[in-house]
Amino acid sequence: MTKKQLLDTSFLFVGLLFFTIIKANFPSTIKSNFQIIESDSLKEKAYKYLKKGYYKSGNNFTLAGIYANAYIKRAKKNTNNIEIANGYYLLSQISTEKRALELADSILLYGNKSNNKELLIKGNIQKGINYYYLANYDEALSMFLEAQKIAVKEKNEFQQIVVRHNIGNLKNVTNQRKEALEIFRDNIKYFNTKEKKEGYEQERQYLKSLFRLANIYNVLKKLDSAEIINKIGIKESLKSENKYMYPMFLACYGSTMQLSGRKEKALDSLKKSARLINNRKARLASIYLIISKIYREKGNYNEYENYLLKIDSIYTNHPEIIKETKISYEALVNFYRGNKNLEKQLSFMNKLIEVDSVLDIKFQNVNKDIARNYEGKNLISEKESIIKKLDRRKNKYLYLNLILITVVLFAILIIYRFYKKKRVYQARFKELIKDQSNFKNNTKNKARSTVQGSIPKEIETSILQGLNIFEEEFKFLDKNISLKQTATLLGTNTSYLSFVINSSKKKNFSKYISDLRIQYSIKKLTEDKKFRLYSIKAIANEVGFKSQEAFSKAFYKKTGIYPSHFINNLKNMKNKKLT
Repeated sequence: MTKKQLLDTSFLFVGLLFFTIIKANFPSTIKSNFQIIESDSLKEKAYKYLKKGYYKSGNNFTLAGIYANAYIKRAKKNTNNIEIANGYYLLSQISTEKRALELADSILLYGNKSNNKELLIKGNIQKGINYYYLANYDEALSMFLEAQKIAVKEKNEFQQIVVRHNIGNLKNVTNQRKEALEIFRDNIKYFNTKEKKEGYEQERQYLKSLFRLANIYNVLKKLDSAEIINKIGIKESLKSENKYMYPMFLACYGSTMQLSGRKEKALDSLKKSARLINNRKARLASIYLIISKIYREKGNYNEYENYLLKIDSIYTNHPEIIKETKISYEALVNFYRGNKNLEKQLSFMNKLIEVDSVLDIKFQNVNKDIARNYEGKNLISEKESIIKKLDRRKNKYLYLNLILITVVLFAILIIYRFYKKKRVYQARFKELIKDQSNFKNNTKNKARSTVQGSIPKEIETSILQGLNIFEEEFKFLDKNISLKQTATLLGTNTSYLSFVINSSKKKNFSKYISDLRIQYSIKKLTEDKKFRLYSIKAIANEVGFKSQEAFSKAFYKKTGIYPSHFINNLKNMKNKKLT
């Protein structure tokens, strides 16, 4: 086996082992997009109420998903095909592109069942929008034209505006920007009366057209016009109950500021937008690209690289976000070439070639000389040169890689042991809570004579009764309690007392006192909220131990977990009950 094969096999082993441990210790929490969410409080709510709640959720897609799913559930319960489709329409607007395409098919299905033309228009538009986001522009145009045909036939003026808006988006992305500009201007004129902006969908469409107009002004470097439209958009979106478009205008305004040289204002707006827009990855990639340019202009190359790599991270999980990715890969190739980092230069060269080949198909009318800036003979030649240099350096890194594998294996072992111990502690905690109600009577149940004739029966009975009183009066909490003191309290001698405890409790005096204290601490921690706020040292002192260490050791010996773990789990359990 060659060194390279040995290295590859080692990494494969580490990867499989790591995946196995993670899968075993972390239950899967990944669900498909917005499955039906049970929500008793929304079961009987009217469609109007649920729709209002959905639109008021703004950029909180999780909350919007709850309303949309409640809408669908109610519609299915009532076998109302129109409302089922309306529910799917709401859900499609907050789902990933591929899931949204499935939901759009459902809108069309129920639209046909109910012969509702409005739903057929919406279903085709939603399919077109999501094909657009997946950069499948031919399919997108086909869907928009189908929607337009129905909207014209039905004389549905508003939906014709929606279709025109989306065709404007297609013209924009395919560099027909002047035509797109006219479309968005005309659309905004349509909304020049208050009545035409009333309604959640109408208001959102108006804001979308404003946003696209500002965006094109940025591209055409008409920055004064862009700034005016952005400020109108920010003001209007903040007035809206649904703040969905607010972060979009912040991002567009940030781009305007960057283009006009106002870097700090740009960064402020763009970072605010990124925080609010986190669930829309295509927009986020665009924002990161602008931020990276600003940091390059400021000479902050660490942040410049950081934001370009953020785009790579997005593309890894969302390969449909490709236009910004190409630009970022070109920048990274140049950046690593300048830093003479051959490994990373080669890595991003390969990624760039892959992305560029996809772009060549999807962006048919993009200038080939620009689109292929990093392909062709020069790129391939440079790539081969880098590979040769890297091959000469590989042996130097073998030892380092073997150390890395060892460290990773050791880390995995530590993680495995940590989570295994955590599961054991959790199981012991549950057992303690389950059995806690029996602690009070444990000693009484065992406090009966088990040895006949060793001491007089009446003395044994007297001692056992005395021990019950001793426990009920919590005498064991005295730090200085001893066998001799206890014997004196019970009116007997140490020999008799020791014998009775050993025979009835099956433990010596020291263990007997320690167990009583631990049982008492568990009961008090479970029942007394204030007691749970004490430090471990204070709790130890309260239940009769002379030191924190002695208490922790005795607690672990008795229960199998440490008091700190028990208290934390107890707090979490109580908090869950409250919520």
